[in-house]
Amino acid sequence: FLLPYFLKYKWNILSLISAGILIIPVSSIFDNYYFSQFHLVLLGWLYGWSLLILLISIISKGKSYGYIDEKAH
Repeated sequence: FLLPYFLKYKWNILSLISAGILIIPVSSIFDNYYFSQFHLVLLGWLYGWSLLILLISIISKGKSYGYIDEKAH
C-alpha cells in the first residue's frame, strides 16, 4: 500500500530510511525478535517504526511544500 507514495513523491532521508527498513524480509524479523525484551521492542516493531518514520517524513514534506497551513483558521 505504500508503493504509490514511494513512486510519486521525492525521497528525503527519512523516506530512504523507511524504505530501507521495509526491505528487510519478515522471516528474518520473526526469527530474531524473541531473544529478549529489547529485541521484541526493537525488531518486533520494526515495520511500525518504519511507518512512524515515514509519517514524520510526510508531515515534514507537507510543511516544507506549503501543504499544511501554518495559521489555524
